Amino acid sequence: MKLIAWLVLGNIGNIAVAAPIDVFMFAGQSNAVGALGAYGLPPELVCPETVPFFYSVTNGETLLEGKGPLSTIWSTGGPELSFAHAMYEKGRRIAVVKVAANGTALDRDWSPPRASGWGQKLVERTQDALAALIAAGNQPRISGLIWIQGEADAGRLESASNYGRNLSGLITTLRTSLLSKFPVYLSELHAGAAVAYGQRVRDEQERVGAVPGYHLIDVDDLTILDGLHYDQASSIALGERIAQRVPEPATLALGILASTMVIARSRRLRRPQG
Repeated sequence: MKLIAWLVLGNIGNIAVAAPIDVFMFAGQSNAVGALGAYGLPPELVCPETVPFFYSVTNGETLLEGKGPLSTIWSTGGPELSFAHAMYEKGRRIAVVKVAANGTALDRDWSPPRASGWGQKLVERTQDALAALIAAGNQPRISGLIWIQGEADAGRLESASNYGRNLSGLITTLRTSLLSKFPVYLSELHAGAAVAYGQRVRDEQERVGAVPGYHLIDVDDLTILDGLHYDQASSIALGERIAQRVPEPATLALGILASTMVIARSRRLRRPQG
């Protein structure tokens, strides 16, 4: 508690002058990973260099991790690129945290977050992003999770039937770990996805999407090339569609305080024991 108080009080002066910035988390499997780098993004949709980007993603079997400006095309660029550009056009200052891996299932790889799981990786990457943004003189607030996933769970009846419960459990754990009741933008599984229990997953997503704090994103008019993956235009359209659903920012005070407390907690938990 002393560390939390020190961080909060120690940053009050900075909060008064620092620029607010909304942090959006992108997570899921292959359609979250994306392949816009392979297609090439139209020049008018290239993100400005002012968008901070923190990522842990798989490119095939390779794990890519790092941070930098979201301004260049890279092999696993996805809907976050057009999302960030649309938010920039709306006059919003944002940062993007992206944690995604091809072929990952909600029940086996994400929920509940384990020390070696992707859910825990999302928590840690977001904590690192908040710390870096505050150190750079920003006022970060976690403003939403964009969840793009479901194909892997739709291949098995048990995981498809438990999808809603598993997703709710993951979101509850993330909100608790990150001290933020952020909204969730849930990209619905495409009706044309070539998976055995796709409708069961869609039913579960629609049930969860009706809960306050969730926003279900319809994607059935978008194009999938191989029964699973979006083409270039659809990946771009998905990012823009999600940006349209993001409301104007409310007061930042509670979000800033929560972000500071998240950093305090993460430093305490990572402190070596002995």
